[in-house]
Amino acid sequence: MSTTPINLPANRLEDPKSDDSRIADLERRVLELEDRLWQTRNIMPTLDGGDGNSDVYLNANGFNVINDTSTTVGSWRKNGDILFGTNVNNPPTGVTIVIFNQAQTYNGESMGLGDMLFGDNSSGKANMLWDASTGILYFRGGTSQKVYINTTGDLYAGGGKVRLNENGMEVRNNSSTNYIKLYNSGITGYAGAVGYINLDSSDPAGGNHGSAIIGMQHDANNQSNVYCYLNEVDIVIKKGGAWRYVIEANYDRVNFNSPIRLSSIPTSAAGLSTGDVWRNGNVLNIVP
Repeated sequence: MSTTPINLPANRLEDPKSDDSRIADLERRVLELEDRLWQTRNIMPTLDGGDGNSDVYLNANGFNVINDTSTTVGSWRKNGDILFGTNVNNPPTGVTIVIFNQAQTYNGESMGLGDMLFGDNSSGKANMLWDASTGILYFRGGTSQKVYINTTGDLYAGGGKVRLNENGMEVRNNSSTNYIKLYNSGITGYAGAVGYINLDSSDPAGGNHGSAIIGMQHDANNQSNVYCYLNEVDIVIKKGGAWRYVIEANYDRVNFNSPIRLSSIPTSAAGLSTGDVWRNGNVLNIVP
């Protein structure tokens, strides 16, 4: 299309045309100019990095950056969204970082104004999401939030049950399941063996004073535990599905579950101290 410049007369005396003719001519030229602008609205101004490829360009979608293989690796969209990646025209796999400038649905997930997504939010993909509305940074698998840093900077994991803050490491639960489990793959006699540390809400006496437990579970029917609760420490063993309180030590006494077997008992008082036990035949003696 011709790009003849529009020349207007300096005054009416220089143009023999009538006023109506000049107005009609001016309107025609304005229409031509509008037509040119319409036809060139999608032409892409470019900046060449010197290798013959257009490294930066503008189009109807916004401001874009391409690499040497003519792949768009960055885009500032007209809606305000900013995308970076290996191919931002192929979301979500080709997108590494997205800054959302308006509420929208991205790859099936609702995003809000100011949210930032790092990685692919598809199922089975690890990613991070900065949720601007809550001020929380989430570490996720797909859209499932597993670990996050809250507004105070505390680190949460396991649905908020594991916390790392100024108090140290906290492990919280509302049930009596194993809180902290310890595994050793070298245990071959009982392949499912697990050590654990619990803090339960109940106690062996049937109360709600709570109990701290250190235990070893070989399987569901065989385990050994040490219970510490209100003014008492118990050693409890489960064998073949049956529990036995081997030792119950409270503030006033120590109870032993029969039978009691003592081994390596001295046979004389020589070298013993007051209160030590020795065996004289079948009789137990206490050093006075």
